[in-house]
Amino acid sequence: MFTKKKKNEHFQGFTILRQDPVVGGLEVKLPSTDHWIPVSCDVENSFVVNSGDLIQHWTNGLWRSNLHRVVNPGPSDAHLSRLSMVFFTGPNEKTFVEPLECCVQLTGGEALYPSVTASEHLHMKLQKSNTK
Repeated sequence: MFTKKKKNEHFQGFTILRQDPVVGGLEVKLPSTDHWIPVSCDVENSFVVNSGDLIQHWTNGLWRSNLHRVVNPGPSDAHLSRLSMVFFTGPNEKTFVEPLECCVQLTGGEALYPSVTASEHLHMKLQKSNTK
């Protein structure tokens, strides 16, 4: 199988995806493994919602940002066209981002992420991704 896009995580809030139900192509990596699984979209008029790095930050890791990729169709579906629509969400750049107290308590009582603005968070993620 050929990957069309390199694996990635989204830096902001939620990503809402209307995936093509026939061809598909979205895969997610299972945590702590090298195993990728396809994301099925079998329910008519449904959406796939990915939580991004900011959601992981706000929830102190309760909701994880998933590593995902898009793969090209296999030989039997190569003749089919594919249409996906994606909508990215995120806060205003001046929004203060820190783990929510309720999530900190649910994850052991210690904040796992620093308090930053959304702009600082995005710049840190971009800088880190450019050094890989």
